Amino acid sequence: MQGVAVVVTCFALVALLLGWSRWLAGRRLAAAGHVLMAIAAASGALLMWSVLAGLESYEPVPRDQPIAALYLERTGTQAYRATLTRLPAGRVQVFELNGDQWHLEARTLDWQGLAAQLGLGRRYRLERLSTRAARPMSRPEIPASSYGLGGDAGNDLWAKGRTSPAWMRHVRGGHADGPWQPLADGALFTVRLDGKALRGSGGTQLVGAVNAQSGRTLGVEAVADKSNEIPAGQTLLDRLELDGTIALMDALHTQVQTARAIVQEGGGEFVLFVKGNQSGLLHQARHFLPEAFSPSTAAGRSGARTD
Repeated sequence: MQGVAVVVTCFALVALLLGWSRWLAGRRLAAAGHVLMAIAAASGALLMWSVLAGLESYEPVPRDQPIAALYLERTGTQAYRATLTRLPAGRVQVFELNGDQWHLEARTLDWQGLAAQLGLGRRYRLERLSTRAARPMSRPEIPASSYGLGGDAGNDLWAKGRTSPAWMRHVRGGHADGPWQPLADGALFTVRLDGKALRGSGGTQLVGAVNAQSGRTLGVEAVADKSNEIPAGQTLLDRLELDGTIALMDALHTQVQTARAIVQEGGGEFVLFVKGNQSGLLHQARHFLPEAFSPSTAAGRSGARTD
């Protein structure tokens, strides 16, 4: 739609310039016609830019894929640190939660009439992450948590799609609420948008990256259907800031493309294990590398292990 809006805006400017030139040439009737075309095109462009501004904070609903992942770490009694990762973009937000259960709320946009016929797909925006206590809080002075996730951007279509009859012919604003889920240490939930409900479950396989020093989750990536962790891990590496870091990964990720992404593209270093799942590489490592060889360390020590 943005391309169409640009074309219509340019057309309005060209029509206005032609009207001005016709006016200077003394062709008043032709000038009036071009000015009317410019006004009509400008009105259409203004409407399109208004729609685009309202869509800025909304994402298309992916087909058969999660829209977010939530990882929980216990920090105290009825206290948790939640890492919310937007999928597939990988944008990470960290929240401090209090309580025993959590749930998400979202806004949805469903296109109607001509907009639906033009193929505009359903869109959503995560709106709020909340918690509640299922038992008395250990510290009554600390309330349950509630965080706004949306942040209005531009002319929000959602409100117009619920209150304006003119806009409701083109778009309907709706809600999608998730069930209350337990807060648990080490729990990892994936969130899907299913009709008017947000479904949270642990059934989707994910690849995650964790800062070994702080324990913070840096990001997660969902494993695509009929795929495995290797491409998901490579996609996750592309989003991480690797310069000056050391990536430690298990033997499954000992792949040429993975190593290249870490060193050549990311500017980092790696520690990758060689095991029997790659017998040819393991044989070469045992043949060419000294028995006591290992990657150099900050202390200059060495020591090797091949499994």
